[in-house]
Amino acid sequence: MHPDIVADEPKYLAMTPEQVAVHRALAMQALRLFGAHHYDHYDFLFSLSDQPGGTGLEHHQSSENGPGTDYFTAWADGAPDRDLLAHEYTHSWNGKFRRPADLRTPDFNVPMGDSLLRAGAPVGLPHMARWKSGQGNPSGPHG
Repeated sequence: MHPDIVADEPKYLAMTPEQVAVHRALAMQALRLFGAHHYDHYDFLFSLSDQPGGTGLEHHQSSENGPGTDYFTAWADGAPDRDLLAHEYTHSWNGKFRRPADLRTPDFNVPMGDSLLRAGAPVGLPHMARWKSGQGNPSGPHG
């Protein structure tokens, strides 16, 4: 797990050892869940900003994550958007590395055929990985 972090202010950049450990555990739980990885290394690209904020975009070897400025500083309060990283990380497998036939489209103007498969697994599976990595309970987001 390689975190790359930019923030609106330096005070938002600091990750505690506990936070580093939890994110590494998240990556390990995903490897256990999927059985292998398809990348040389994986980067969590953090944008700790309210501009634009709340964004998430998956790639094969990284994800862009904009959980807001207080992702690390509000950690004890449950940290906003804690599911975002697990969700985007799951998409690295489900939708990028492995893509069912209905999700293959010739270009971005053609809608994907089975959005439930595309979005359903990355909603449910991250809760399990997040819970098993110590970031919450299995009841769902922010649980």
